Amino acid sequence: MKPDSRRDTSNQVAIPRYAIHASAGGGAVVLSEEVEDYFTVSPDWLGRYLPRGARAGIIEARGDSMEPTIADGDILILNFSIDSSAVNDGGVFVISVDGVLLVKRLQVTVDGHILIRSDNDLYEQEKVTREFADERITVHAKVVWSGGPIRRR
Repeated sequence: MKPDSRRDTSNQVAIPRYAIHASAGGGAVVLSEEVEDYFTVSPDWLGRYLPRGARAGIIEARGDSMEPTIADGDILILNFSIDSSAVNDGGVFVISVDGVLLVKRLQVTVDGHILIRSDNDLYEQEKVTREFADERITVHAKVVWSGGPIRRR
């Protein structure tokens, strides 16, 4: 397939790539929300992952705790336009716990607690109360897409 340099970019969406990393491991302190670059995609492609009008952003994952779902260095497309019900539906989220930025799988249990899980069995899951979550956890965004280079087996 030959690239077409005449591609029409007038109907494109620019997604900001932030100069921060979410830890898929031990944790990273949130330092900046400075925009480092932009990824440009078609609205149709983005519409596969985000509802129309949602605020999107891109950050990079660091660490191995979310492997094989998300690998070290993968870029993550985030949906910032979520409400509190998003956690009830479960999924992978970018959260901060006491100022430490993480990418983790969240799941609400039948007793109302929240499981904070890694996809890598080397890391223990944590079960926290809703009160703990309300006081010490901020849910920033839901991860809707991740990708990176082809990896060796």
